Amino acid sequence: MMKTIKLFNRQLMGKSYHSIIKSLLASLFVFLLMSVLDVHIVVKPFFFYACIGLFTIGIARQTMKSIINDEKLNGLLQLPFIKNHFLCSLICSTYLYVLGTKTLLLFSLFSSVMEPKPRVLFCSFLISIFCCIYGIFFALPYKLPQILAVLSLIACGAFAWLSRNDLVLLTSFISLSIAGIFYFRSNPYDFLQSPVSRKHQAFFARGNFINYLFRYFIFHKNYLINSVFIIALAVFLPFMFLNMEMGTFYLLGLGILSINTPLSILFSSNRTLLDKVRSFPNQKRKIIVPYFLLLLVWNGTPSMIYLLISKMLNQPFGTEDCLLALSLIVINSIGVVLLEWYFPLKDWHVESDLWHHPRKYIMPSILIVLTMLALINQGLLVGVGLLALCSIGLLLIIVN
Repeated sequence: MMKTIKLFNRQLMGKSYHSIIKSLLASLFVFLLMSVLDVHIVVKPFFFYACIGLFTIGIARQTMKSIINDEKLNGLLQLPFIKNHFLCSLICSTYLYVLGTKTLLLFSLFSSVMEPKPRVLFCSFLISIFCCIYGIFFALPYKLPQILAVLSLIACGAFAWLSRNDLVLLTSFISLSIAGIFYFRSNPYDFLQSPVSRKHQAFFARGNFINYLFRYFIFHKNYLINSVFIIALAVFLPFMFLNMEMGTFYLLGLGILSINTPLSILFSSNRTLLDKVRSFPNQKRKIIVPYFLLLLVWNGTPSMIYLLISKMLNQPFGTEDCLLALSLIVINSIGVVLLEWYFPLKDWHVESDLWHHPRKYIMPSILIVLTMLALINQGLLVGVGLLALCSIGLLLIIVN
């Protein structure tokens, strides 16, 4: 069993466990920074539990999807193993990865700003455990555990809203017990990836890069879920900025909406794709141009929704602001394409690492800086527009 745990740990965190070491250092830095700044925020346990639970479920589901899509798991299941030992090893390794590299950072942030009671911390710890376990089930074809996971989260949220931490503890223990029963009754071969039918393979084999993009979104539902979340955020942000009375600085929300992780790792998530397309001549135009157009539409949709709702809420919005928004969308789309083409991410173990790589904040940070400069000095608005035109010219030079 320990050998299996070590095997999964190396697959998730590397041979030297450098992923968890980086996470520990980052969590310690965040905790010390917020403590030195003496930032204190009143956060209700309900909000704390909801953030920990939903975040852990999402990361656990992404991680399990990455493990299932890895050919190493298929090879491991071909070897003789003890059923309960295999499942227990998979659960322990996944939880160690999720808690140690992802959820720990959230724990350190909340612990430094809200000073939670020990009982609240213990409840959140139990919630993170059963949310991680149920998050694994969300990656598998089990409907009943998924329904129970949703009901457990609703129950914990309701009890936390009523400040009944004792009932939150009881619900967490019951959820863990039920999840344990499901795991011991499940079959490890359910973790194998279901093969794609020959009909679909033949259909997509006759296509081009456009068909590849459509196939990518069909078989990766996380991408569609992320895009729906971005659109929901585009609807929510105008109301939040309206209460903050930010004036024209509400346009900073365009930088926040540009964090569309799935589309910014299109080549990085498939290590062999970029090497294969580069081996054929004249592939830049056939790949970079469709990729840029897809990003342009995908980034422009939530931005236009955001600007439309802001206009309906009587936010200051003129022709200059519209040109600034269009320039930012173009710069963001071209920047992501060039980063993925020339600097793809290759040093990763599971696809979940790509979703939380620091590189995804490069273009949003650039957009926020450009927006602030243009709003502070209206003369720099022309510079942002010229930068967008230069980006288009650079893209045309590259593809030709």
